[in-house]
Amino acid sequence: MRPNRSGSPSNPVVIGTVKATRRFLTFSRLICVSRAPRPRAGRGARRIAPTVDPELTVAANLRFHTRLHGLDGARAKQRIETELARVDLNERAGDYVRTLSGGNRRRVELARALLHDPQIPLMDEPTVGLDPQSRRDMLDYVLRLCGEKYIAVLWATHLVDEAEMADRIIVLHRGHVLRDTSPSALVGETGCQSLYGAFLKLTAEPAPEPPARARA
Repeated sequence: MRPNRSGSPSNPVVIGTVKATRRFLTFSRLICVSRAPRPRAGRGARRIAPTVDPELTVAANLRFHTRLHGLDGARAKQRIETELARVDLNERAGDYVRTLSGGNRRRVELARALLHDPQIPLMDEPTVGLDPQSRRDMLDYVLRLCGEKYIAVLWATHLVDEAEMADRIIVLHRGHVLRDTSPSALVGETGCQSLYGAFLKLTAEPAPEPPARARA
């Protein structure tokens, strides 16, 4: 959870189970140090900027993504059908992405991010550009997915209400991690009445000075 320009586009709010969150700690170490292909294959990303090709159909976009992850034939077809059904877009599989509404394009991107069954989906401000109802629908869907598939989801956002249902939150401000705790613990620690108030109180304070080496 972060204000704008806090220092990184990928430091997350975490939504998921405790066990799945702990699994992330192991995977993240491997990703950062060795960049081993196996842990990387366990991730799925939904980025801020639109990344689906508007000149391809929904199905063609997803088929391209399955090939990138080594899925082919019957397995690819089954995964595409499953994820399109999850986001209620099966009937739009043959439509060009450019004909879809903004909310449905986001759904295509979410389906694509989950095609290869990642254990740690990375959601970088996935609700940008969505209307309030579509934003709530996507958040509810991802929360439900955590329970159904028992996965950890890393969710980066500056919209505080999206973090209220998280198991754990990380508050990032100007490149510094201010807190790494649960929403309820953060509210209690700051003496505020809401997570929104706690977030404003923390980020209103001056960020720590960077190390001397960084300033140099």
